[in-house]
Amino acid sequence: AKGLCQERAYVSGLEAANVLESEGVLGRATRFKSHRVIPIREDEPQVVLGRIANKQVGDGCRERREEGERG
Repeated sequence: AKGLCQERAYVSGLEAANVLESEGVLGRATRFKSHRVIPIREDEPQVVLGRIANKQVGDGCRERREEGERG
């Protein structure tokens, strides 16, 4: 999973650089060559469910901690 996260971060960086270059933000002096980026597929259902479950657990822990600080 760690490798996939690194790949997604790399691809996101290339996409961002392509947008900056196309909008002229990088300036004329920059020697930037746009990179062709193949779109990645959507996350698999188990990954989506894992993120939802992780968020719910984290939100529940946060609420309990805040209640404990108040009471």
